[in-house]
Amino acid sequence: MAKIALLVGVSEYEPGLNPLPGAVKDVDAMQRVLADPELGGFAEADITVLKNPQRQAMEDEIYRLFSDRKKDDLLLFYFSGHGIKDENGRLYLATRVTRKDTNGRLVKPSAVATASLHENINESRSQRQVIILDCCFSGAIAQGMTVKDDGTVNLKEYLGGKGRAILTSSTSTEYSFGAAAGHDEAGLSIYTRYLVEGIETGAADASGDGWIAVEELHEYAASRVKEAAPAMTPKFYPVEEGYKIVLSRSRQDDPKLKYRKEVQASAEAGQGKLLFFAQKLLEGKRAEWNISVEEAKAIEDEVLEPYRQYERKLYEYEQALTEAVQIEYPFSVANETALNKYQQQLGLRDSDIAAIEARVLAPLRIESEQDAEPQRQAKPMQPAQELSFPGNVTERQVPEPVLIPETPEPAAQPPQPVPTQPVTQKLTASQKRRLEQRQQALEEERGIRNEKLGHLRKSFAIEAGEAVKFQLQKQIQDEEDKLAALDDELDAIDQSLQS
Repeated sequence: MAKIALLVGVSEYEPGLNPLPGAVKDVDAMQRVLADPELGGFAEADITVLKNPQRQAMEDEIYRLFSDRKKDDLLLFYFSGHGIKDENGRLYLATRVTRKDTNGRLVKPSAVATASLHENINESRSQRQVIILDCCFSGAIAQGMTVKDDGTVNLKEYLGGKGRAILTSSTSTEYSFGAAAGHDEAGLSIYTRYLVEGIETGAADASGDGWIAVEELHEYAASRVKEAAPAMTPKFYPVEEGYKIVLSRSRQDDPKLKYRKEVQASAEAGQGKLLFFAQKLLEGKRAEWNISVEEAKAIEDEVLEPYRQYERKLYEYEQALTEAVQIEYPFSVANETALNKYQQQLGLRDSDIAAIEARVLAPLRIESEQDAEPQRQAKPMQPAQELSFPGNVTERQVPEPVLIPETPEPAAQPPQPVPTQPVTQKLTASQKRRLEQRQQALEEERGIRNEKLGHLRKSFAIEAGEAVKFQLQKQIQDEEDKLAALDDELDAIDQSLQS
């Protein structure tokens, strides 16, 4: 039985397709774990690496991978780069020379058709074939990230067959690179990062039998991806016995692996943070397994990193939204579309950003209602202009942990004084109406601040840097003080309304 792999990474493209600097790094990382004799066990001579290949060179190596093989040979094809559909919905893998014509249509001879890949796969005698595609199927157009198709690809139809497993990093028009997916210090795409981590640490061996099957590997990587970018949905398409294909060994006797699994379970139970008693239990395990403080800290940081990435993405979205509403609100259709694309780029779902939009937009809605009051001079609107939301699908830069922005203070209220002591005279209808309006506004603000306080406390619990934790603690105290002041004012209003 032979184990043969073809690893293709395409990071450089012709104008019209975004460069993907991490694609060649993905290939290097995959080669490292596959060639490790204690892990993947692939012979160096049986791993072919192509970086930024021409179309013909890529097709030649695909042919060589699948031809003249035996039934029990394990064949692995890995691709990191752009996947593109033509106007008829056929899928292509981009090469170094792939380009589009002046009408934005794919120049087909410049890319590798998956129909050709499928033909080579089907003609191979091997019944153990693993196909890993770390790409977005519609590709990303440099100008505005527009998409020319409906984003759906039936991979099982394109590549399915006996004894085969297909693993994909994303579905439809999702972006697997850049800010949408995040990156590690080495610049890997998020899906490949966790494929490599699952093999290298042994954490993907869910059954604990000392072997990592492709299904276990994908499930591990997919779960880690969704912790960092919930909107991404990696997929696994096994055909017949494909899910049972074993890709690597795992180091079951490694104390660090045991500790990692304990940390992972604690983090999942704590929704991304290590709770107090969980930390105490981990301290006992660390001592029992003779793991140093430094080693334990490194494992904990690695396990918690996707949760921290998620928190950073929430911050980035809130910061961008806060800055944008200072320029224009309500948003024009064009800017609303740009905001939705930015959300997609960060890999955030609507449910992830609901609390942020409540914090940022609710005060503006309150202000709009108060602008209608005759006692208040209307605030002039800012001229509509095209907003530029940060980031680009090719960027692999995630900022250092940063502080959560202050919630914009509610706009100045009508000059109706709020009594601090119960009033003795009966309120007029106008006074009562104003107090009730003020009460409603304060209740909304209290809800917003309570949500922000919870967000700050969660960030504080998972943040590793002492300097950042100190600043977060100051923000927490400030929010608690503001909430106390809100409660005092609400009590005073309540007394006035009841008098």
